[in-house]
Amino acid sequence: MHNDIKLIYKKLAAFLLLIAPMFMIGHYFLSPIVDTDFPYRSKFNEVFNAQENAEVVIFGACSGLATINPKILEALNPKVYNFSLHGAGPFYIVQWYTKIFKNYYKKPKLIIISIEMIEVNQPRNIGYDSEYFPISLFLKLLLFDREIPFKYLLYNKYPFIKNRFLILRALLSKTIIDESFQWDRYYKGYAPLIAKEKLGEMQTIVSNKNKSMEIKNSPEAVADLKRMIQLFKDENIPVVYLTLPYYYTHKSSYLPHPAIQEIRDVLKQEVDGKNVFYLDYNNDHPSNLNYDESFWYNQTHLNENGSNIFTQKLKNDLFHLIPPAHKNIFVE
Repeated sequence: MHNDIKLIYKKLAAFLLLIAPMFMIGHYFLSPIVDTDFPYRSKFNEVFNAQENAEVVIFGACSGLATINPKILEALNPKVYNFSLHGAGPFYIVQWYTKIFKNYYKKPKLIIISIEMIEVNQPRNIGYDSEYFPISLFLKLLLFDREIPFKYLLYNKYPFIKNRFLILRALLSKTIIDESFQWDRYYKGYAPLIAKEKLGEMQTIVSNKNKSMEIKNSPEAVADLKRMIQLFKDENIPVVYLTLPYYYTHKSSYLPHPAIQEIRDVLKQEVDGKNVFYLDYNNDHPSNLNYDESFWYNQTHLNENGSNIFTQKLKNDLFHLIPPAHKNIFVE
């Protein structure tokens, strides 16, 4: 106990006396030119200073950000917000919900979570997002939290340090904003992608008889997924898990990769028809979206037209999926 207190004092002294003044000076002069994270800032602002007070919330990574349009789901409930963030897999969602969301935002009536293969196996840490934390939360996590590395919280607090490799590019007036998203069409956490990147050959998530991915689920990744499912069971919040659609040329070309199949099996085992639901839009609920190239930005991300068609389908599926016990989620 005594050693823990000494460690806290050392961290505080290092931050206040040595690091904070330098960071604050750099933050004042350089951070405005390399602050590229509008969608992150807006979503964290909604958590800490709620404007929408959403009753239906969406968690997930970049595919969810660009695919699930709250405006369409508002036909079910006018209070919908898409909190999807780049790299947000089960590990991140558990951290984010328990350490931030639960403590600052009202309890939602329904959670929609998109599960993405890459994010399951490459966990993002909420320490990477410390620049959006109010100072009280930042200091609390910095001094008392043992799960988030000290350096993650500190190095990511100020944009000029976090995005230090972009400073020269920004000073030369080069674009540092991700231009694949249509930020002018941003709405409640949703940002559609532009019409099309180059699709090329299938090389990421989808595999066929001649191709395979060198990817396996680590035991930690599967444990994180199960931990997330159990968390929301304990919270007694109905959750709909999604496997968003992938693009493939024709029905016979899609064979679930073993790693994807393992994730599907975990989710299917947890479905109870009461608080845990699962919709797979590649195996169980495929549609013309999966095969029509005009709806895709690239192999794994729908463009704006595709995302609107998908969200309409999701809206209809949700209405029929959720049992009468939870119909108060939807507005008549």
